[in-house]
Amino acid sequence: MKELLRNSTLIFLLVATSGINFFSDDPVVKLGVILLLIVFYLNQKQNYFKQEKLVMFLLFFLLIYVIQMFIFDRVNLYFIIKYPLYQFVIPLTIIALLPIDFHKHFVKFIYIWTIMTLVIWVGIITFPQFDAFMSQLPNQLRLDSFEAKRKSIILFTYEDDQSYGINRFAGFWHEPGAFAVLMIYSWYFSALVTGKFINKYSRIFLISILATMSTTAYFAIGILIFLYTFLVARSNLIVKIAASSFLLFTFFYVYNETEFMSSKVEHQLSVANKVNIEGTATAGRFIGLYKSLNVISTYPLFGRGLASQSSADITSAEDTGYGWPGFVANTGLILGLLYLYLIFKGMKGYSSLYSMDKLYPIIFFVALLVVLFSQKHTSTPLIFALAIFPFLRNKFSHKTDSQL
Repeated sequence: MKELLRNSTLIFLLVATSGINFFSDDPVVKLGVILLLIVFYLNQKQNYFKQEKLVMFLLFFLLIYVIQMFIFDRVNLYFIIKYPLYQFVIPLTIIALLPIDFHKHFVKFIYIWTIMTLVIWVGIITFPQFDAFMSQLPNQLRLDSFEAKRKSIILFTYEDDQSYGINRFAGFWHEPGAFAVLMIYSWYFSALVTGKFINKYSRIFLISILATMSTTAYFAIGILIFLYTFLVARSNLIVKIAASSFLLFTFFYVYNETEFMSSKVEHQLSVANKVNIEGTATAGRFIGLYKSLNVISTYPLFGRGLASQSSADITSAEDTGYGWPGFVANTGLILGLLYLYLIFKGMKGYSSLYSMDKLYPIIFFVALLVVLFSQKHTSTPLIFALAIFPFLRNKFSHKTDSQL
């Protein structure tokens, strides 16, 4: 029982510091989490971080951070110390502290938490009085550090943005599209530990993704299911072609008929193509993409914006948007692409523990890139934990039971 509580606490902190504002944005709370994790870590006997390649990787991050400060003449010792503390300590200590089969705990934990939030969401869209109560609760509890528009009560996020008159589902992360990142991440691990692409856990994760009514998330699951059907599913070629054709038809139908798909994408693309990125606020995935590409072309080696002191004004052509294109722009091509490669290597490494089809990490990595295209979570602890797996391989040297 004690170990279960400890593992659940660690998984909660990994998820919370990645997508719940109270934990991810409040520096005092984040520092408290870091100190708690350090205490946990000092009480264990083993050390998984005495590896030169891991140290080199982390120093590479810090080097880019410091170089940006010098390039823009904004060197600050406090931020040089703060950056590695906030960026590295949380994912490193949590992964070191969790057991070999933490995926099983992770999937069950997220599954139960997601069901709980789905029940609350159904109550909100069904009962007006409950909706009114829940809409006021975040402001009353004041647990959301984003004061301009408080939505989170930590265990649940009230999202008032609607499609077809229905509140979008944000689960327990800060907004619907972000929650879809966690759901695809969790779906991947549920497939690994159960040995099945569709399982009782992934069904709930899929329902949750659909309830987010997120444009990018719908693209991601459409691509994921198509790739699984055509590349992984054990069927003859004729069946695969027929099923894939049906999926493509369904996807294009949904794309054309839903208000948050075609009209939203076409509007944002039209706006981005008409405006001058210099003098235009970074709003929308395509304006952010254009600005990110501009930064990559201007600072290909060292990037701009990883260090907050090197960030540009929101209306500048050198401000970057969210998503992995923005991350590559912030870090430069070498570190940015290396980091994405390590995420894939981490997914591949976890897959090998369960003797899964080698195509699983590929199709889920593609889906993860799609859903991360316009989200800020590329370097959060949850995703960073994937990138450090190749450096911690000695911890996972033996196989584990794949049945959940």
